[in-house]
Amino acid sequence: MFAAFEFLFPAIPGLMAAGSVAGIVGAVRKQRRFRAAWTSGIEFEARCVRSYIVNTTTMRGHRPVSSSSHHKHVYEFTDADGQRRRFEEAGPATVFEGDTVVVRHPPGRPDQATAVPPGDRGTRAGARVRIGFLCIFTLICVTIATLFFTIAHKMTEPDDNRPPAIPPLPSLPSGPPPGFPTGFPTDFPDPPAPR
Repeated sequence: MFAAFEFLFPAIPGLMAAGSVAGIVGAVRKQRRFRAAWTSGIEFEARCVRSYIVNTTTMRGHRPVSSSSHHKHVYEFTDADGQRRRFEEAGPATVFEGDTVVVRHPPGRPDQATAVPPGDRGTRAGARVRIGFLCIFTLICVTIATLFFTIAHKMTEPDDNRPPAIPPLPSLPSGPPPGFPTGFPTDFPDPPAPR
């Protein structure tokens, strides 16, 4: 039973750390995609075909506690091969349906198009904060997993620090000890009968 705990307890923070590492990898890949589109990207004019706001509300019990919103846009452009392409991306609140924007994508990768302007400080700062938070979270999860594994391992391993066993007592000689009277009188009077 304890052997299962040795791996079960560290598995939970271990899975959380794995998810955090996946988030870091996703954020880094997104930043690399932006950088590739900004530096060696091909520019096209695109039109915003849809703009909407995504609201996120956190509930505590039956009452909403906090709410956040961000703007999403659907852009449409024609790539170098003449194909019409669409993509969805979060963007500024100043872009509305029908507006024309410049989109960029890495050479040969129109599926990685972005309308985020080159060197956007908000995008870079957001990525750095996200990656920094996920790195700290990963470190905490790995520390907790290691601690859980160490404690569970200590609980399941045999205890080699036990005190030495008490030696057995010497066997006693059979019979009464020397000088102890051996014979008892047997002629006791009978007890009186109950009335």
